[in-house]
Amino acid sequence: MYDTTLDIYFRFVKPSDIEELRALYEECFPVSYPESWFQDLITKPCFIAYVALVNDRIIGILVAKVVTLGECAAEDRKILDSRFPLSSHVAYILSLGVTEAYRSNGIASYLLNSFVSYASGAFFNERCQDSITACQLQRASQNHASHGVQNTDGSVLPGSPSPSAFSAVTRPSQYNRAFRSLLDLIDLLPPLPPLCFAVFLHVLRTNYTARRFYENRGFRSLCIHHACYTIAGQPADGCTYVLHVNGGFAKPPTLWTPQSASRAFKYIQSNWIPNPIAWLVQVFARFSQLVLCKLSSSLLRTSS
Repeated sequence: MYDTTLDIYFRFVKPSDIEELRALYEECFPVSYPESWFQDLITKPCFIAYVALVNDRIIGILVAKVVTLGECAAEDRKILDSRFPLSSHVAYILSLGVTEAYRSNGIASYLLNSFVSYASGAFFNERCQDSITACQLQRASQNHASHGVQNTDGSVLPGSPSPSAFSAVTRPSQYNRAFRSLLDLIDLLPPLPPLCFAVFLHVLRTNYTARRFYENRGFRSLCIHHACYTIAGQPADGCTYVLHVNGGFAKPPTLWTPQSASRAFKYIQSNWIPNPIAWLVQVFARFSQLVLCKLSSSLLRTSS
C-alpha cells in the first residue's frame, strides 16, 4: 500500500493528459518515445493505462495490455513452457513509472500490484466473495435490459464498456472520474479472457534499481534481448521479467547435457548478479560447460 498521508487519486488516461505524459516519460524513462505512442495511449482500446494524481498533476503511470502468447515476440514466448498453446493469454506491462519527487512512497508498488491482481483474476474473485450477498439482493429487484441494467423506476444504467470500446475517446464520460482507491478504478475495467498465465515486462539490463524492484515483487529474469534499446544513440540490452500466475510456468534450464549447459550459461547471464560476482559465476559456468563438452565427447568415442 502507498503512503496514505499523500492526497493521491487515480483515473484512466484521457486526451488532455498528453502534454503531462510526455514530461513524465521524459523524466522516468531513458528511451525516447515517438508522438504516435502518446496518441495510441489515448485512441487504442487495447491499452490499459491509468495514472496517479496529486493536486490534479500526473505523478505516476502504468500502461499494459493483454495479448496471446502467439502475439508476443519469439524470444518472449519463453515466458511460458512450450506445452502452453499460442492462444494462451498473458499480460504485458509496457510502462510503469513515478516522478522522482514521489518515489519511495509505495506508489509504483500499488500501481503494479493492482494490475497483477486484475490480470490474475484475484481482484474479481475477492470482489465476488465480498459482494455475493448484495448481488443476490440486487438481482431480486432489478431487470436486465439488453443494453444495460434497468432500475425499478424504469431508468437504464449503461453497462460496462466492452474491451473493444475502452479507449479514452470512446468510453462513457463517467469512466473518466478519479478515485481515491485504485481498486475502485480497476473495478470499471472490462472483463479479462478466462485466464492469464503470466505477467511480463521488459527492463533495461543496466537499470539495476528497476530490476531489484521487480525481483522483490516476485518477478524473475528470463532472458536477455541484445541491442533492443537505443539510449543516446547507442544500442543497449534489455531483460524480460516474468511473474507466473494461475498455474503458468516456464521450464527452468538444467545442466544435464552440454546443450543444456549452454542454455544455463545464457540464463545466468540474464539474471542480475552484482559485479564482480557475476564475472566469477559466468567464468565458472563457462568452465563447467567446457568440462561437460569434453566428457560428452569422450563418452561418445568410448561407446563407438
